[in-house]
Amino acid sequence: MISISLLWYVTTKLIYNKFAIISLPMDTWSMIDILCACSNMVTMSLMTTIGNEDIVNYNKKYKYNLLIVLMIVATWMRLVGFLFVMESFSKLIMTIIEMLKSATTFIFICGFYLSVMSTIAICLFQESSITYSNFLYAIRTMFDAMLGMYQYRIEKQYENSHTIFLVLHIYVANIFLLNYLVAILSTVYEQMLEKGDFRFKCYRYSYIERYKIAFKDDNGYSELVVHPPPFNMGLIFILPAVFKK
Repeated sequence: MISISLLWYVTTKLIYNKFAIISLPMDTWSMIDILCACSNMVTMSLMTTIGNEDIVNYNKKYKYNLLIVLMIVATWMRLVGFLFVMESFSKLIMTIIEMLKSATTFIFICGFYLSVMSTIAICLFQESSITYSNFLYAIRTMFDAMLGMYQYRIEKQYENSHTIFLVLHIYVANIFLLNYLVAILSTVYEQMLEKGDFRFKCYRYSYIERYKIAFKDDNGYSELVVHPPPFNMGLIFILPAVFKK
């Protein structure tokens, strides 16, 4: 029912834009409503077709789990979208997003470094420990060591070389790279202290604009967009009167 009301809200918004003098923008919240509604409807429709053999089958069950995860993420995105118009939450969320964007270069550098060190570790210690038996294990071991979770246990003939290798890796990864990341995040946080107020006001204005424009309409079409889901379902009964007016 909620999913249908979300799609119905977007539909009535398109109808409003068709007949009203001033059109409403297709804002972020409308796009989130479409994603949320479609993901819920598709997932729930597929869930009704699941049989006992599908639950037992690992591959099919995994695909259904991914659909459920998509539905959950889309549903929570709608809540996050509304938090953008609340000052305290909006600044925090925008700061986190900017941090993730600014850390993109660091993630590439870090991934490149871990790949190189993992390749070297496989060449040197592949036969001495299962943690270096393949690339996946090796890069996970290097990542754990970067976060401080490491061990020196290995076959006796490789102890010295393995110790030197780990010390070098931890020195570069834990001291240089992680402090570089902290510096990036600190810089972004300071910048967002200045820009946060302006961006929050932009989001709030964009959200209010959908109702501000609608209330200026004198032809009665404002009724199509001022009622939020699921209350907008009542428009089905008054829609003919709106057009008649």
